[in-house]
Amino acid sequence: MNQNQVLSRLSCKDINDYSFIKMLGTGSYSEVFQGKNKTNGEETAIKVIDKVFLAKQNKSHLIYLESNALTSINHPGVIKCYATYESNTKLYLSLELMNWGTFRDFIKERQLTTREIQFYAAQLVVILEQVHKRGVVHRDVKPENLMMTQDKFIKLIDFGTILLFKGNEVIKEESDIKFCRKSSFCGTGEYLSPELLDQNCCGPQSDLWALGVIIYELFTGKTPFQSDVEYIMFQNISDKEPNYDLIKDQTAVDFIQMLLTKDASTRLTEAIENDCDYSILKQHPFLSNVNFETLWVEQKETQEQPKFERKNILRGKTTLVNDGVSLILSGIVDKHSGVLMFGQYTPRTMQLIQKHFSQELFYYNPYKKKNHQIELIKAKCKLGNDGEFVITSNNKKYFFKQREHPATQWVALINNAISYNKQFQQ
Repeated sequence: MNQNQVLSRLSCKDINDYSFIKMLGTGSYSEVFQGKNKTNGEETAIKVIDKVFLAKQNKSHLIYLESNALTSINHPGVIKCYATYESNTKLYLSLELMNWGTFRDFIKERQLTTREIQFYAAQLVVILEQVHKRGVVHRDVKPENLMMTQDKFIKLIDFGTILLFKGNEVIKEESDIKFCRKSSFCGTGEYLSPELLDQNCCGPQSDLWALGVIIYELFTGKTPFQSDVEYIMFQNISDKEPNYDLIKDQTAVDFIQMLLTKDASTRLTEAIENDCDYSILKQHPFLSNVNFETLWVEQKETQEQPKFERKNILRGKTTLVNDGVSLILSGIVDKHSGVLMFGQYTPRTMQLIQKHFSQELFYYNPYKKKNHQIELIKAKCKLGNDGEFVITSNNKKYFFKQREHPATQWVALINNAISYNKQFQQ
Protein backbone atom coordinates (compact mmCIF):
# COMPACT_ATOMS: atom_id res chain seq x y z
CA MET A 1 0.00 0.00 0.00
CA ASN A 2 1.52 3.34 -1.04
CA GLN A 3 1.32 6.57 0.94
CA ASN A 4 -1.53 8.05 -1.12
CA GLN A 5 -3.62 4.95 -0.48
CA VAL A 6 -2.84 5.16 3.22
CA LEU A 7 -3.86 8.79 3.39
CA SER A 8 -7.05 8.26 1.38
CA ARG A 9 -8.18 5.62 3.89
CA LEU A 10 -8.43 8.39 6.49
CA SER A 11 -10.84 10.56 4.49
CA CYS A 12 -14.21 11.06 6.14
CA LYS A 13 -16.18 14.33 6.25
CA ASP A 14 -15.47 18.03 6.52
CA ILE A 15 -13.38 19.17 9.47
CA ASN A 16 -15.14 22.53 9.19
CA ASP A 17 -18.00 20.95 11.13
CA TYR A 18 -15.88 21.76 14.18
CA SER A 19 -14.78 25.03 15.71
CA PHE A 20 -11.32 25.09 17.30
CA ILE A 21 -11.42 26.48 20.84
CA LYS A 22 -7.84 26.30 22.14
CA MET A 23 -4.59 24.38 21.77
CA LEU A 24 -4.04 21.54 24.24
CA GLY A 25 -0.56 20.38 23.23
CA THR A 26 2.02 19.98 20.49
CA GLY A 27 4.30 17.23 19.19
CA SER A 28 7.05 16.93 16.61
CA TYR A 29 4.55 16.58 13.76
CA SER A 30 1.15 17.23 15.33
CA GLU A 31 -0.92 19.61 17.41
CA VAL A 32 -3.93 18.84 19.61
CA PHE A 33 -6.82 21.27 19.99
CA GLN A 34 -10.02 21.36 21.95
CA GLY A 35 -12.82 21.44 19.40
CA LYS A 36 -16.59 21.73 19.42
CA ASN A 37 -19.11 20.23 17.04
CA LYS A 38 -20.96 23.19 15.51
CA THR A 39 -24.15 21.17 15.15
CA ASN A 40 -24.65 19.56 18.55
CA GLY A 41 -22.11 21.41 20.72
CA GLU A 42 -20.25 18.26 21.75
CA GLU A 43 -16.59 18.84 22.56
CA THR A 44 -13.72 16.70 21.33
CA ALA A 45 -9.94 16.67 21.14
CA ILE A 46 -8.75 17.16 17.57
CA LYS A 47 -5.29 15.91 16.66
CA VAL A 48 -3.98 17.80 13.64
CA ILE A 49 -1.14 16.03 11.85
CA ASP A 50 1.17 17.61 9.30
CA LYS A 51 0.65 15.36 6.28
CA VAL A 52 3.42 16.99 4.25
CA PHE A 53 5.97 16.45 7.01
CA LEU A 54 4.96 12.81 7.39
CA ALA A 55 5.24 12.20 3.66
CA LYS A 56 8.75 13.69 3.61
CA GLN A 57 9.73 11.54 6.59
CA ASN A 58 8.15 8.43 5.04
CA LYS A 59 6.00 8.00 8.16
CA SER A 60 2.47 8.29 6.82
CA HIS A 61 1.93 4.66 7.78
CA LEU A 62 2.07 5.66 11.44
CA ILE A 63 -1.14 7.65 11.12
CA TYR A 64 -2.84 4.81 9.30
CA LEU A 65 -1.83 2.49 12.12
CA GLU A 66 -2.92 4.91 14.84
CA SER A 67 -6.39 5.62 13.49
CA ASN A 68 -7.17 1.98 12.79
CA ALA A 69 -5.83 0.80 16.13
CA LEU A 70 -7.92 3.32 18.06
CA THR A 71 -11.12 2.51 16.19
CA SER A 72 -10.57 -1.25 16.64
CA ILE A 73 -9.83 -1.17 20.38
CA ASN A 74 -13.16 -0.58 22.06
CA HIS A 75 -12.25 -0.50 25.72
CA PRO A 76 -12.86 2.07 28.50
CA GLY A 77 -9.14 2.06 29.28
CA VAL A 78 -8.18 3.31 25.80
CA ILE A 79 -8.97 6.74 24.41
CA LYS A 80 -11.74 6.69 21.80
CA CYS A 81 -11.34 7.86 18.21
CA TYR A 82 -14.68 9.13 16.90
CA ALA A 83 -13.80 10.02 13.32
CA THR A 84 -10.97 10.82 10.89
CA TYR A 85 -10.73 13.70 8.41
CA GLU A 86 -8.37 14.92 5.71
CA SER A 87 -7.48 18.11 3.86
CA ASN A 88 -4.80 18.64 1.25
CA THR A 89 -2.09 19.23 3.84
CA LYS A 90 -3.45 17.95 7.16
CA LEU A 91 -4.80 14.81 8.76
CA TYR A 92 -7.31 15.09 11.60
CA LEU A 93 -8.31 12.65 14.31
CA SER A 94 -11.36 13.45 16.43
CA LEU A 95 -10.57 11.97 19.84
CA GLU A 96 -12.22 11.67 23.22
CA LEU A 97 -11.62 14.87 25.20
CA MET A 98 -9.93 14.31 28.57
CA ASN A 99 -10.09 17.29 30.92
CA TRP A 100 -8.77 15.82 34.18
CA GLY A 101 -5.02 15.79 33.62
CA THR A 102 -2.46 13.05 33.16
CA PHE A 103 -1.60 10.23 35.51
CA ARG A 104 1.76 11.98 35.97
CA ASP A 105 -0.04 15.06 37.29
CA PHE A 106 -2.12 12.84 39.55
CA ILE A 107 0.76 10.96 41.19
CA LYS A 108 2.78 14.14 41.66
CA GLU A 109 0.12 15.32 44.09
CA ARG A 110 -0.24 12.08 46.06
CA GLN A 111 1.63 9.30 47.75
CA LEU A 112 -0.54 6.34 46.75
CA THR A 113 -1.39 3.57 49.19
CA THR A 114 -0.73 -0.07 48.28
CA ARG A 115 -4.43 -0.57 47.57
CA GLU A 116 -4.46 2.42 45.24
CA ILE A 117 -1.37 1.12 43.43
CA GLN A 118 -3.09 -2.24 43.00
CA PHE A 119 -6.12 -0.41 41.58
CA TYR A 120 -4.04 1.24 38.84
CA ALA A 121 -1.77 -1.75 38.23
CA ALA A 122 -4.86 -3.87 37.57
CA GLN A 123 -6.19 -1.34 35.08
CA LEU A 124 -2.88 -1.25 33.23
CA VAL A 125 -2.71 -5.05 33.04
CA VAL A 126 -6.16 -5.18 31.44
CA ILE A 127 -5.44 -2.24 29.12
CA LEU A 128 -2.23 -3.82 27.82
CA GLU A 129 -3.94 -7.19 27.49
CA GLN A 130 -6.64 -5.64 25.30
CA VAL A 131 -4.13 -3.68 23.22
CA HIS A 132 -1.83 -6.67 22.72
CA LYS A 133 -4.69 -9.03 21.85
CA ARG A 134 -5.28 -6.83 18.82
CA GLY A 135 -1.68 -7.19 17.75
CA VAL A 136 -0.63 -3.70 18.83
CA VAL A 137 2.55 -2.71 20.68
CA HIS A 138 2.19 0.78 22.13
CA ARG A 139 5.95 1.41 22.65
CA ASP A 140 5.51 4.51 24.81
CA VAL A 141 3.68 3.44 27.97
CA LYS A 142 4.40 5.99 30.70
CA PRO A 143 2.42 8.15 33.15
CA GLU A 144 2.37 11.08 30.71
CA ASN A 145 0.47 8.91 28.20
CA LEU A 146 -2.20 7.91 30.70
CA MET A 147 -5.07 10.35 31.10
CA MET A 148 -7.29 10.56 34.17
CA THR A 149 -11.06 10.34 33.98
CA GLN A 150 -13.45 12.23 36.23
CA ASP A 151 -13.87 9.04 38.28
CA LYS A 152 -10.09 8.61 38.78
CA PHE A 153 -9.70 5.83 36.22
CA ILE A 154 -7.00 5.91 33.53
CA LYS A 155 -7.00 5.79 29.73
CA LEU A 156 -4.05 5.02 27.48
CA ILE A 157 -3.43 7.66 24.79
CA ASP A 158 -0.92 8.53 22.03
CA PHE A 159 -0.89 5.62 19.60
CA GLY A 160 1.23 7.58 17.13
CA THR A 161 4.26 5.27 17.24
CA ILE A 162 2.69 1.83 17.60
CA LEU A 163 3.86 -1.38 15.95
CA LEU A 164 1.74 -4.29 14.77
CA PHE A 165 2.82 -7.85 15.53
CA LYS A 166 1.68 -11.41 15.01
CA GLY A 167 3.29 -14.00 17.23
CA ASN A 168 6.91 -12.91 17.44
CA GLU A 169 6.88 -11.15 14.08
CA VAL A 170 6.64 -7.38 13.74
CA ILE A 171 4.40 -6.59 10.78
CA LYS A 172 5.19 -2.91 10.38
CA GLU A 173 8.40 -1.37 11.63
CA GLU A 174 10.07 1.95 11.07
CA SER A 175 13.12 1.59 8.88
CA ASP A 176 15.31 3.40 11.37
CA ILE A 177 14.46 4.08 15.01
CA LYS A 178 16.59 6.91 16.31
CA PHE A 179 16.92 7.87 19.95
CA CYS A 180 16.48 11.59 19.60
CA ARG A 181 14.70 14.19 21.69
CA LYS A 182 11.86 14.41 19.15
CA SER A 183 11.26 10.68 18.76
CA SER A 184 8.57 8.68 20.54
CA PHE A 185 11.24 7.66 23.05
CA CYS A 186 12.30 11.18 23.91
CA GLY A 187 12.52 12.60 27.40
CA THR A 188 14.32 10.72 30.14
CA GLY A 189 14.01 7.28 28.56
CA GLU A 190 13.24 5.81 31.98
CA TYR A 191 10.60 3.45 30.59
CA LEU A 192 12.65 1.96 27.73
CA SER A 193 13.26 -1.79 27.79
CA PRO A 194 16.70 -3.47 27.55
CA GLU A 195 15.88 -5.07 24.19
CA LEU A 196 15.06 -1.70 22.68
CA LEU A 197 18.29 -0.18 23.94
CA ASP A 198 20.55 -3.14 23.17
CA GLN A 199 18.97 -4.68 20.07
CA ASN A 200 16.78 -1.89 18.66
CA CYS A 201 13.73 -4.16 18.71
CA CYS A 202 10.58 -4.44 20.77
CA GLY A 203 7.34 -6.36 21.17
CA PRO A 204 4.56 -6.72 23.74
CA GLN A 205 7.27 -7.55 26.28
CA SER A 206 8.49 -3.95 26.02
CA ASP A 207 5.12 -2.57 27.11
CA LEU A 208 5.07 -5.01 30.03
CA TRP A 209 8.53 -3.81 31.04
CA ALA A 210 7.20 -0.23 31.12
CA LEU A 211 4.35 -1.45 33.33
CA GLY A 212 6.91 -2.81 35.81
CA VAL A 213 8.75 0.52 35.81
CA ILE A 214 5.53 2.42 36.52
CA ILE A 215 4.51 0.17 39.43
CA TYR A 216 7.99 0.46 40.95
CA GLU A 217 7.73 4.24 40.62
CA LEU A 218 4.33 4.29 42.33
CA PHE A 219 5.82 2.55 45.36
CA THR A 220 9.11 4.44 45.62
CA GLY A 221 8.53 7.83 44.00
CA LYS A 222 11.27 7.22 41.44
CA THR A 223 11.92 4.95 38.49
CA PRO A 224 14.12 1.88 39.14
CA PHE A 225 17.08 2.83 36.94
CA GLN A 226 17.02 6.58 37.46
CA SER A 227 20.16 8.66 36.94
CA ASP A 228 20.84 12.32 36.27
CA VAL A 229 23.01 11.25 33.32
CA GLU A 230 21.03 9.58 30.56
CA TYR A 231 23.68 7.19 29.23
CA ILE A 232 24.27 5.90 32.79
CA MET A 233 20.54 5.34 33.12
CA PHE A 234 20.60 3.33 29.89
CA GLN A 235 23.49 1.26 31.29
CA ASN A 236 21.48 0.68 34.46
CA ILE A 237 18.50 -0.52 32.41
CA SER A 238 20.70 -3.01 30.56
CA ASP A 239 22.93 -4.22 33.39
CA LYS A 240 21.66 -3.42 36.89
CA GLU A 241 18.84 -4.73 39.06
CA PRO A 242 16.47 -2.35 40.88
CA ASN A 243 16.74 -1.75 44.61
CA TYR A 244 13.76 -3.75 45.81
CA ASP A 245 14.54 -3.01 49.47
CA LEU A 246 12.56 0.21 49.02
CA ILE A 247 9.33 -1.81 48.62
CA LYS A 248 7.99 -3.53 51.74
CA ASP A 249 5.21 -5.52 50.07
CA GLN A 250 6.88 -8.76 48.93
CA THR A 251 4.01 -9.71 46.62
CA ALA A 252 4.57 -6.40 44.85
CA VAL A 253 8.30 -7.12 44.57
CA ASP A 254 7.61 -10.51 42.99
CA PHE A 255 5.08 -8.96 40.59
CA ILE A 256 7.51 -6.24 39.49
CA GLN A 257 10.36 -8.74 39.09
CA MET A 258 8.24 -10.71 36.62
CA LEU A 259 7.80 -7.57 34.54
CA LEU A 260 11.41 -6.35 34.84
CA THR A 261 13.05 -9.56 33.63
CA LYS A 262 16.02 -8.37 31.57
CA ASP A 263 15.72 -11.09 28.91
CA ALA A 264 12.71 -10.29 26.75
CA SER A 265 12.58 -13.89 25.49
CA THR A 266 11.66 -15.06 29.01
CA ARG A 267 9.51 -12.10 30.06
CA LEU A 268 5.97 -13.56 30.21
CA THR A 269 6.61 -15.31 26.89
CA GLU A 270 4.05 -18.07 27.43
CA ALA A 271 1.32 -15.55 28.21
CA ILE A 272 2.13 -13.56 25.06
CA GLU A 273 2.20 -16.67 22.88
CA ASN A 274 -1.15 -17.72 24.39
CA ASP A 275 -2.98 -14.87 22.63
CA CYS A 276 -1.66 -12.36 25.17
CA ASP A 277 -3.70 -13.89 27.98
CA TYR A 278 -2.37 -12.14 31.07
CA SER A 279 -4.15 -14.35 33.60
CA ILE A 280 -0.78 -15.02 35.23
CA LEU A 281 -0.66 -11.33 36.16
CA LYS A 282 -4.33 -10.99 37.08
CA GLN A 283 -4.14 -14.05 39.33
CA HIS A 284 -0.92 -12.97 41.03
CA PRO A 285 -1.17 -12.53 44.84
CA PHE A 286 -0.34 -8.83 44.45
CA LEU A 287 -3.68 -8.32 42.66
CA SER A 288 -5.66 -10.88 44.66
CA ASN A 289 -7.98 -8.19 46.07
CA VAL A 290 -9.01 -6.94 42.63
CA ASN A 291 -12.26 -8.08 41.04
CA PHE A 292 -11.38 -7.84 37.36
CA GLU A 293 -14.91 -8.63 36.24
CA THR A 294 -16.27 -5.41 37.76
CA LEU A 295 -13.18 -3.23 37.47
CA TRP A 296 -14.77 -0.84 34.96
CA VAL A 297 -18.43 -1.56 35.72
CA GLU A 298 -20.35 1.46 37.00
CA GLN A 299 -17.18 3.41 37.64
CA LYS A 300 -18.71 5.84 40.11
CA GLU A 301 -20.01 3.08 42.39
CA THR A 302 -17.62 0.15 41.94
CA GLN A 303 -16.07 -1.21 45.11
CA GLU A 304 -12.75 -1.55 43.31
CA GLN A 305 -12.24 2.21 43.25
CA PRO A 306 -10.50 3.39 46.42
CA LYS A 307 -11.34 6.67 48.08
CA PHE A 308 -8.39 8.96 47.58
CA GLU A 309 -6.99 11.24 50.19
CA ARG A 310 -4.99 14.12 48.82
CA LYS A 311 -1.46 13.79 50.16
CA ASN A 312 0.60 16.42 48.41
CA ILE A 313 4.21 15.31 48.79
CA LEU A 314 5.40 18.77 47.79
CA ARG A 315 3.54 20.72 50.44
CA GLY A 316 3.52 20.87 54.20
CA LYS A 317 6.88 19.21 54.70
CA THR A 318 9.07 22.27 54.99
CA THR A 319 9.64 24.19 58.22
CA LEU A 320 11.05 27.29 56.62
CA VAL A 321 8.41 29.71 57.85
CA ASN A 322 8.41 30.15 61.63
CA ASP A 323 7.58 32.94 64.05
CA GLY A 324 9.17 36.21 62.98
CA VAL A 325 9.60 35.07 59.38
CA SER A 326 7.15 36.12 56.68
CA LEU A 327 6.47 34.32 53.42
CA ILE A 328 6.86 36.32 50.20
CA LEU A 329 6.02 33.57 47.70
CA SER A 330 5.71 29.80 47.86
CA GLY A 331 4.84 27.35 45.11
CA ILE A 332 5.77 24.28 43.11
CA VAL A 333 8.36 24.63 40.35
CA ASP A 334 10.17 22.10 38.16
CA LYS A 335 13.94 21.91 38.70
CA HIS A 336 16.33 20.69 36.01
CA SER A 337 18.82 18.01 37.05
CA GLY A 338 21.64 16.43 35.07
CA VAL A 339 23.50 17.46 31.93
CA LEU A 340 21.51 20.05 29.99
CA MET A 341 20.79 17.91 26.92
CA PHE A 342 20.14 14.73 28.87
CA GLY A 343 18.69 15.93 32.15
CA GLN A 344 15.15 15.98 33.42
CA TYR A 345 12.78 18.27 35.29
CA THR A 346 11.40 17.14 38.64
CA PRO A 347 9.06 19.01 41.01
CA ARG A 348 10.30 21.05 43.96
CA THR A 349 8.67 23.43 46.42
CA MET A 350 10.28 26.87 46.24
CA GLN A 351 9.90 29.48 48.98
CA LEU A 352 11.08 33.07 49.12
CA ILE A 353 10.97 34.37 52.69
CA GLN A 354 11.58 37.64 54.53
CA LYS A 355 13.71 37.65 57.66
CA HIS A 356 14.63 40.71 59.72
CA PHE A 357 17.20 42.22 57.34
CA SER A 358 17.42 39.72 54.50
CA GLN A 359 15.35 37.78 52.02
CA GLU A 360 16.24 34.13 51.45
CA LEU A 361 15.37 31.57 48.77
CA PHE A 362 14.94 27.83 49.38
CA TYR A 363 13.74 24.84 47.42
CA TYR A 364 12.66 21.54 48.93
CA ASN A 365 13.29 18.06 47.49
CA PRO A 366 10.33 15.89 48.62
CA TYR A 367 12.00 12.63 47.62
CA LYS A 368 15.22 13.21 49.58
CA LYS A 369 13.33 15.26 52.20
CA LYS A 370 15.98 17.93 52.07
CA ASN A 371 15.96 21.73 51.92
CA HIS A 372 18.42 23.63 49.75
CA GLN A 373 19.20 27.33 50.02
CA ILE A 374 20.27 29.38 47.02
CA GLU A 375 22.49 32.23 48.19
CA LEU A 376 21.19 35.53 46.85
CA ILE A 377 24.38 37.48 47.59
CA LYS A 378 25.84 38.44 44.20
CA ALA A 379 23.23 36.25 42.54
CA LYS A 380 21.52 36.88 39.20
CA CYS A 381 18.11 35.76 38.00
CA LYS A 382 16.82 35.99 34.45
CA LEU A 383 13.89 34.78 32.39
CA GLY A 384 14.41 31.93 29.92
CA ASN A 385 12.23 30.37 27.23
CA ASP A 386 8.95 28.48 27.64
CA GLY A 387 8.39 29.35 31.31
CA GLU A 388 11.99 28.72 32.35
CA PHE A 389 14.00 30.94 34.68
CA VAL A 390 17.68 30.68 35.59
CA ILE A 391 19.39 31.64 38.84
CA THR A 392 23.18 32.04 38.93
CA SER A 393 24.73 31.90 42.40
CA ASN A 394 28.29 31.13 43.52
CA ASN A 395 29.29 30.22 39.95
CA LYS A 396 26.48 27.66 39.74
CA LYS A 397 23.38 27.83 37.56
CA TYR A 398 19.97 26.59 38.68
CA PHE A 399 17.36 25.97 35.98
CA PHE A 400 13.68 26.03 36.95
CA LYS A 401 10.37 25.98 35.11
CA GLN A 402 7.15 27.63 36.19
CA ARG A 403 4.31 25.54 37.52
CA GLU A 404 2.02 27.25 40.07
CA HIS A 405 3.24 30.82 39.58
CA PRO A 406 4.48 32.47 36.36
CA ALA A 407 8.22 32.53 35.77
CA THR A 408 7.99 36.30 35.38
CA GLN A 409 6.68 36.58 38.95
CA TRP A 410 9.52 34.47 40.35
CA VAL A 411 12.14 36.46 38.41
CA ALA A 412 10.75 39.81 39.55
CA LEU A 413 10.55 38.84 43.22
CA ILE A 414 13.96 37.11 43.28
CA ASN A 415 15.61 40.14 41.66
CA ASN A 416 13.86 42.36 44.20
CA ALA A 417 15.29 40.13 46.95
CA ILE A 418 18.79 40.41 45.46
CA SER A 419 18.51 44.22 45.41
CA TYR A 420 17.03 44.25 48.92
CA ASN A 421 19.92 42.21 50.32
CA LYS A 422 22.49 44.45 48.63
CA GLN A 423 21.05 47.51 50.36
CA PHE A 424 21.62 46.02 53.80
CA GLN A 425 25.14 44.87 52.93
CA GLN A 426 26.31 48.34 51.99
